[in-house]
Amino acid sequence: MPQSRRTSQVPGMILVDAYLIPAEQADAYIAAREALADKATRVLQEMCVSVERCWAGSQDGEAIVGLDARGRIQALTHLDPDAVSALGELDDAALRDWFLLQDKPAKP
Repeated sequence: MPQSRRTSQVPGMILVDAYLIPAEQADAYIAAREALADKATRVLQEMCVSVERCWAGSQDGEAIVGLDARGRIQALTHLDPDAVSALGELDDAALRDWFLLQDKPAKP
């Protein structure tokens, strides 16, 4: 899904979904974001009943969401700059492990 980019009122910045990105980094960021969206979709399709790309334009921004048979969220990742940076480098197996760890309660 091509990302809309809009100029912002902040000089030198482009608005991609809910995030301001330096204009000179926008093309690379959009490519990395799309790669993460594709990878997260592929991984979650193996883990969940269905996968949706949703919440574009919301305050928290767009996300890839894995759902169970009742439509309840089982796993998700937002497509924000931090996630693109941190998760974009993971291969499919490592991203699957990351999703599985998100479901575990924190130890005291």
